[in-house]
Amino acid sequence: MKAITWHGKHDVRCETVDDPEILNPRDAIIRITSTAICGSDLHLYDAYIPSMKAGDVLGHEFMGEVVEVGGRSTLKVGQRVVVPFTISCGACYHCTKQQYSACENGNPADNQDLGRELYGEPMSALFGYSHLTGGYAGGQAEYVRVPFSDVGPLVIPDDSLEDEKVLFLSDILPTGWMAAENCAIEPGDIVDLDGRVIGRHQGIVHFTVGQRKGLGIASAAPLYVVKLDAAGRRVVVGPREALRMDRIRLRDVNWIGDGALERVIGDGIEMFVRVRSTRAPQPAWLRAIDGAYEVELVAGEEGVSPGQACVFYDAPSGQARVLGGGFIKSAAAKNTAARAVQETIAPPLVEAMRG
Repeated sequence: MKAITWHGKHDVRCETVDDPEILNPRDAIIRITSTAICGSDLHLYDAYIPSMKAGDVLGHEFMGEVVEVGGRSTLKVGQRVVVPFTISCGACYHCTKQQYSACENGNPADNQDLGRELYGEPMSALFGYSHLTGGYAGGQAEYVRVPFSDVGPLVIPDDSLEDEKVLFLSDILPTGWMAAENCAIEPGDIVDLDGRVIGRHQGIVHFTVGQRKGLGIASAAPLYVVKLDAAGRRVVVGPREALRMDRIRLRDVNWIGDGALERVIGDGIEMFVRVRSTRAPQPAWLRAIDGAYEVELVAGEEGVSPGQACVFYDAPSGQARVLGGGFIKSAAAKNTAARAVQETIAPPLVEAMRG
């Protein structure tokens, strides 16, 4: 059969491999009708996950038709099934508590010991995801062997449901569902810049800073998400100009420029900074304030939110050298008067860009 196989960093091939066979009475063989590439596969593609071997068959999001079953499988030939990422026995301590990703029996004990070193705890066996998780062949193939087929596969009884409507039950949908449950998503208020409630939302996770569409609020002028107040479950909206931030407080700053940052920063370092990956670096000052590092953007930037990266350069383009960077902890705008003063006094970096 044809299958997608791993052969090293950035080396993935479509090759002919052996057809799978029934090895255990609880096995089933599935003819793959749909499969997907998960973001987790990128970790394998980039060779971040150890214990991969040349020829390993990838894929852990798949579904298909049952074509062969072992004597103890509860599946029937001809059934359509979606197969979960995990390979779980259904009878161990964790499986009886529906903690299937911690199954004690699918993954050999020596692999569990290796997995504990990487992830902190033992894990279940997984399809197509290294020998840390059992070395089982994955579903980016024409056929796949499914161990413990009486436990994991979900039978799709309605033939009117297309593969695309149920395939993501294999991994991405339950992953997102569990994340939503863990976040305890709750409704909250949509407020304007003065704190007045102008609407309601069903979960702050549905919004991003800079978002304009999908707010569900009628207004004479366009409104944008300016801030997400997770603690208060509030979405703050305002006009586009309210998105522009000038001062960015950073965390986890890494400096690779000349000298130690704490010694060379002095009253501030002129540099160029990129906040949005689609924008060119812009002139800025890096300063040490109250034991932390703060960037002052000369022209300001829209859509700045915590968690984004901020990268320092010594030039706006060309052979620009990276000086370091950090992650955004918070951002704020100057008052109107300060902005007006700033705009009347062009710093040397701005003149350099104009000239």
